[in-house]
Amino acid sequence: MSKPRRLYHFTGPDFALDNVEKRRLKISFYDKVNDVFEMMPFDFGEDRAFRSEWRDRIRKTSKVAGFISHSRTWDVPTMWGHYAQNHKGVCYGFDVSCEVTKTEYNESFREIDPKARNYKCALSAEIQYAQRTKSEHWKYEKEHRVFVTLSREEVIQKSLGKPLFFAKFQDRLRLREVIIGANSELESNQFESALSGYDGVDVKTARASFRSFKIVEQKSAKLAK
Repeated sequence: MSKPRRLYHFTGPDFALDNVEKRRLKISFYDKVNDVFEMMPFDFGEDRAFRSEWRDRIRKTSKVAGFISHSRTWDVPTMWGHYAQNHKGVCYGFDVSCEVTKTEYNESFREIDPKARNYKCALSAEIQYAQRTKSEHWKYEKEHRVFVTLSREEVIQKSLGKPLFFAKFQDRLRLREVIIGANSELESNQFESALSGYDGVDVKTARASFRSFKIVEQKSAKLAK
């Protein structure tokens, strides 16, 4: 098991408590995310057929595998605005000890390796590149991904139309912090109750900093930043 690293996951208020009570996080799939260029950091030139084949591969991959997004930090206001429903949700801090892929942010597409069409080694390399590469417009996310492969039973359920799948909290995904958004109506005692039997979790509340464009922990007046 690798050394744990602290990473953060944002969510809106609707299922924030439910996630903690059920000890789980929702899995994202490549064909259902908010980035229209997901898995598509390539210039296919005039080869429309290859572009179409690649899109079909994304759809097929999404039937059997997905990922959980984390951020390196929780103090970025845009993350709270976009992924925690305007600061109404929460941010979870996890000690993650499984394999994590750091997202790279590029200004432009690169040409796809034409050998990826016929050779497994080249195809695998391009898939890995696509999984870790996004536009620089998403740089503020400081994203790290944990990739998840569905079980055989889950693959069958997905093919039958089941929309949501979850990864359980476990030793490799250990919850350590619950940070309640500055505009949230959720309260710390609700999470403390939901965390019954799950030790070592710090519950705190966020607010806007008084001295910089950051989100910080709400403390007493004497400790205010």
